[in-house]
Amino acid sequence: MTIRSLTVALFATAIVLFASVANAAPRPAPAPLPDREHMPQTVEADDIQGHWELVSISFNGQTEHAPAGAMAFAFDADGTIRMYFQGQLADQGVYQADGPNLAITLNSDKVTEQSTYRVENGTLTITREIQPGQYVIISLSAAEATHRD
Repeated sequence: MTIRSLTVALFATAIVLFASVANAAPRPAPAPLPDREHMPQTVEADDIQGHWELVSISFNGQTEHAPAGAMAFAFDADGTIRMYFQGQLADQGVYQADGPNLAITLNSDKVTEQSTYRVENGTLTITREIQPGQYVIISLSAAEATHRD
């Protein structure tokens, strides 16, 4: 799996969940991740709002650092998420934050990805279990909007 496909998969899943909620379709509660040591005790849903630039992606203990400006995300108050590659809009969709749980569905694949997140010291960390016991951890830093819609 490439970093882009892992990131797209992570954010694609969340958008489907939000779409089902918006259409008043019942949805199951997200399953909690077993690794709770990295979870915050409390999370405010509006903590995720804003512009975030990709810093790194970790998988199976290996971390890949992203070049500056390679990828960014915008989480809006209305539940919209936009994903940018090198400043250009690459995809968009919807997200829902509920406590430490994050659901994202991107328009490109209409699959909702369930994750957990925390915001601490200007860093957004998103963790997703992709297989039992295997996690993708995405680190993003707070950023100014430098992309083009």
